[in-house]
Amino acid sequence: MNTQCPDVQQQQMYDVIFHADWSIKASKRWVAVAHRDGSAWQITQLSQITDLIKDHVSLARLLLETARNKRVLAGFDFPIGVPAKWASAMELKSFPDFLERLHDNNYPLFCDVARSASEICLQRPFYPASAKAGVKQEHLYKALGFEAFDELRRRCEGPTQHRAPASPLFWTLGAKQVGKGALSGWREVITPCVKEGARLWPFDGDLENLSASSFIIAETYPAEMYGWLGIKFQGKGGKRSQAKRREFIQTIRAFMEKRSISLSEDVDAQLQDGFGAAADGEDRFDAFCGACGMIEVANGRRAAGAPHDPEICNFEGWILGQKAEDITSL
Repeated sequence: MNTQCPDVQQQQMYDVIFHADWSIKASKRWVAVAHRDGSAWQITQLSQITDLIKDHVSLARLLLETARNKRVLAGFDFPIGVPAKWASAMELKSFPDFLERLHDNNYPLFCDVARSASEICLQRPFYPASAKAGVKQEHLYKALGFEAFDELRRRCEGPTQHRAPASPLFWTLGAKQVGKGALSGWREVITPCVKEGARLWPFDGDLENLSASSFIIAETYPAEMYGWLGIKFQGKGGKRSQAKRREFIQTIRAFMEKRSISLSEDVDAQLQDGFGAAADGEDRFDAFCGACGMIEVANGRRAAGAPHDPEICNFEGWILGQKAEDITSL
């Protein structure tokens, strides 16, 4: 049986928190930035990533420059890790090693999403390239040598009492698909940052043990964090509805008051408006909630959560702050 990591954080470990709601579309990439002030935090920015980096070459470069004189914890809501069963079949050494080898083109087919079931193989595990008649989940898991679709999920992606199961990395169809976003995130942010010294949690160690590092990257899942803030959507619309988001304004403000989190004037206005009526309101909302959840971990009120398990620490990774005992099945 897995044991929970004693990974509760001490306060004042980080100076800056970045939380990015990621997408393959640049227009849907939003980031919330929080700065520590003593034992309190202020969320100072909530903007599109393109606006945040307009004076920089890339988000990776901005993060690396910030980490030169600040302690940075950056969270991204795409998978940072691969299923252990697939990693074993591929005889991978570790996920970080795989990323390095992927960057060096040792796996030339990996990022090429299969267009048909006949193209799926261990070296080309993403499917399908587009929605069309006849596409089935069983095409993917059977071609990879798995017995069920759930085996495509990492353990942290299993269902909990608070949320449905997360979408698996290799399935690239539907509104919740994460695979194509993960590929872009690995290429544009994770790999260049790691090459210049950023540390990946939990692959490089417990979060507490990584505190001496100036730049740590972790995986997040805003839907997991809703419950920490007291948010539970019911009925139609969910987070896509401005009206539904506005129902939780006071709930969020009560959470922030207890946690000594303040907002800049601009961010406060966005919260009060329910993050806007436009389609990107859900992206703003997730970026914001993710930052609040990361502060919860950074302040030591919630354990980072990764079990001490070789498959998780070497290949699969973990969702920041998720409790292993909350996963009901996989």
